[in-house]
Amino acid sequence: WRLPIVYVLYALANLSKPRALGLFPVLIALELYGERFSSRAQAGKLALRVALRVLLLAAISAGVVWANMLGHERTIVAPPGGSLLAALLTDSEVLARYLANALAPVQLSAAYYVEPITGVGDPRLWLYGAAVGAVVCVTVWLADNRRRAVFAWAWFFTALLPQLNLVALSHAMQDRYLYLSMPGFFLALAEASAGLTRRLSFVDARVWRVAAGAYVLALALLGVFRGEVFSSTFALFHDA
Repeated sequence: WRLPIVYVLYALANLSKPRALGLFPVLIALELYGERFSSRAQAGKLALRVALRVLLLAAISAGVVWANMLGHERTIVAPPGGSLLAALLTDSEVLARYLANALAPVQLSAAYYVEPITGVGDPRLWLYGAAVGAVVCVTVWLADNRRRAVFAWAWFFTALLPQLNLVALSHAMQDRYLYLSMPGFFLALAEASAGLTRRLSFVDARVWRVAAGAYVLALALLGVFRGEVFSSTFALFHDA
């Protein structure tokens, strides 16, 4: 009974904003999450069941891609660096900056500049790639439930796929592109926090509560001080 509801809501989400296409792989992962199989036959049955369930979602996704490629034909620009490979390399910086903004939103901007990474010899590729890899590996290692943490990061990255500049528009990165990915980020963060709390059981629980409260207070104060930037369009883009 839930499948028709999912189909309708997914279609409505994509009619509202085509970046909802990023939920397609998340929905597939949700179908697979928690499944167990002990033989090749069981794995085959599971794959067939999931494929039948997501067939209509795939058809909706294909229609949305076609309609948006047609509708945005005049606004599509060349990928950063001029090629799909350069766009993928540049995404290492984009992803690292997204993670930094999510953890410590002190340099948010209405318009970000991203210098394309055009070759594997660029040290930024290895620096940003290592930073993203380190965050993922450390949080999965710390996680109270590592399977759930891996799923959470899969959610974060796959929900961002429509915004990773393979089909590029005028903005290489925008904070609003993160909206559908953030549940995955917070889930990974929560799992890592739970695992860290369990490992450091000698630390009083009140310490964690105070630390969490201080972090929320810092975010609130940051919002208050940064709110002045939104007083006018001129102030917003002058800041950017």
